[in-house]
Amino acid sequence: MGKCNCGCFDQNITLPTGATGETGPTGDPGATGATGPMPTEDNWIYVGTGLTGSPSFGNNVENYAVGAYVPLRFKKDAFGYLVIEGSVMAFAAAAPLFTVPSSTYYPAYQHSVVIILENAVSGNLIVDYLTVTTAGVVSIPSGNLGRTTHAFINVRIKLD
Repeated sequence: MGKCNCGCFDQNITLPTGATGETGPTGDPGATGATGPMPTEDNWIYVGTGLTGSPSFGNNVENYAVGAYVPLRFKKDAFGYLVIEGSVMAFAAAAPLFTVPSSTYYPAYQHSVVIILENAVSGNLIVDYLTVTTAGVVSIPSGNLGRTTHAFINVRIKLD
């Protein structure tokens, strides 16, 4: 049973079946892709730990609320991106947050990416930006990072 187009009554509807065409030729399967191991990711490098390969924080910078938030860290992922994440604060206007320790992590071009800062007293959010230079210097150049304002960072930057 079905309804007519206006939906006013039920009726038996049988739809006609159309003709079936011929099957076409099988297409070319295309070239076989490269084989080999999948690219691997580097392990996280934590900033300010004092461990070998761990860069120091810039002046006046430290992790924000260690234990409650991810400490500042970075790595190179399997797709060739520099990944930086963590939460930091500063006691005064901060110069660089840190400098990545190896040219392996330097981007080919300077990058500036949008990040969010939060004022811990008022709860207000501030849209700001994080910059990574071709020399690996990571900073929030606006000067908005401070004792009561902390940055939540989670960015990926293409290295080449």
